[in-house]
Amino acid sequence: MFLVSRAAPARFSGTLLRGAICSPSSGGCRTGTGSSKLGGGEAPLLATRELNVAAAAASSSSTPSSSARRAFIPCSVKIIHVSRPCAYHDPLVTEWLDKARRYAKIEELRMPVNPVKAKDNADAATRAEGERVLKQLTASDFVVLLDERGRAPSSERLAEIVAEAGERCGGGGSSSSSSLAFVVGGPFGHAKGVQERADARISLSSLVLNHAVARVVLAEALYRAYTILKGVPYHH
Repeated sequence: MFLVSRAAPARFSGTLLRGAICSPSSGGCRTGTGSSKLGGGEAPLLATRELNVAAAAASSSSTPSSSARRAFIPCSVKIIHVSRPCAYHDPLVTEWLDKARRYAKIEELRMPVNPVKAKDNADAATRAEGERVLKQLTASDFVVLLDERGRAPSSERLAEIVAEAGERCGGGGSSSSSSLAFVVGGPFGHAKGVQERADARISLSSLVLNHAVARVVLAEALYRAYTILKGVPYHH
């Protein structure tokens, strides 16, 4: 299940991220921000955060959906994260993203933590971080925030999100300015402006994850999603 946070761009207005449970809560990312679920119903993409729709059972199913394993057009992916370099986490992220890059163009963009030196002012630090995040997004990007307040998709559902994003952005080639953008917030979460820009919000765990750990989990989850789509014997 996902949280819808704003109307999606027209190019993403099909079945992408259907069947969500929506919530008015926002922000506080250690892990991202809300959306509608793909491939779960007949209704168009939800544009309202507070409208409740479908099906916990479908999102938690461990059985791959019939549409998950299919030909897909790889959409370019941006992972924007507020973090410091880390000798422990960075190599793990690189390992999984290098595997995922066999199937799609994936770009990592690191934003500095506390760029205004606001050690004792979390709001000011988060605003400054958010301004830098927003500069990395285009108007046509489909933006998914990671947030523990969302509900976690199954691996199959994430694969469907990735597949439909590719269909909607035309493959993210040189002629396309659209990307599927995942945003991982810093220690104090997402700035209000980033939350307002988001199209969707998901959680990687019912636990609150440190933002550095969330990057590792996201990188592996993306690789898993691509192997599901390609029928590579990794997910079981």
